[in-house]
Amino acid sequence: MIEYKIKDARKTTNEELLDNTNWDTKDLKFIVFEYLTPRSVGYPTKKKSKIYCLNKSDAVGNLGFKYILYNYIVCYFIGGGLPFNNKQLKSSNKKNKNGIDITNELESKITIKDIENGTLQLRQPL
Repeated sequence: MIEYKIKDARKTTNEELLDNTNWDTKDLKFIVFEYLTPRSVGYPTKKKSKIYCLNKSDAVGNLGFKYILYNYIVCYFIGGGLPFNNKQLKSSNKKNKNGIDITNELESKITIKDIENGTLQLRQPL
């Protein structure tokens, strides 16, 4: 079993969440971001961030900015700016502008209790 962390990034206060007890996972979207870890030889390794939970109407905003910044610092400056790091860096940062939407994959697997606990256990990786 693979355990993922879930971060509730909705723009609501705790009082609004307590008052609205009939919300469902169908009203939410789930987004992950991609970050890279350089290797000495070959392409960098792609890894997924924690799962961010948003309302369907919310914009992603600046959630992906820290992953874009991390990729530039680690892969380009520390990784030496190797030729294939640059290609992977552009690809990863393009995905991180809006995030990778995994709502369809998690639709039948996630419950309200998973979001409240902050963890989700899956048998297969995302």
